[in-house]
Amino acid sequence: EYQVEKSADGSNFIVAGTVSAANATNGASYTFNDPETISGTMHYRLRLITKDVNDNKYSKTIVIYNNNAPFRISTINPFKNNLKIEINVPSDGQMEINLFDMYGKIVSKKSLQAPKGNSKVDMDDISKLASGMYILRVQFNGELIQNKLFKTN
Repeated sequence: EYQVEKSADGSNFIVAGTVSAANATNGASYTFNDPETISGTMHYRLRLITKDVNDNKYSKTIVIYNNNAPFRISTINPFKNNLKIEINVPSDGQMEINLFDMYGKIVSKKSLQAPKGNSKVDMDDISKLASGMYILRVQFNGELIQNKLFKTN
């Protein structure tokens, strides 16, 4: 069987459900409907369950966006000396971007007037940050998206 795993942040996955394997030699087609509504961005992957419990195999991760979400962000995770954020917003509006360390302290922030559509924001004042986990919080016109990110050196 296959376990369908999902994650809101792309790092911490939970099992969303299972799909039985077809055992077809010429390939097979599978369908899975997540019973929960996607509110923003969701990451999905498959885990192949075999008779050998220690033989975990995972698919590539795909990202699904809710087209009714108020806005979308995308970034490379993990990041190194700079953090590039791609943003898609449905209208012009005020955006606040905060990067928090694991203790909840803001280590970098930006405020900007975001134009409708796609744009890029660079958080380039982060090269001296220590390796580890950070929380990226983006607020746009009262809506909030939060992602867990990892910095490496």
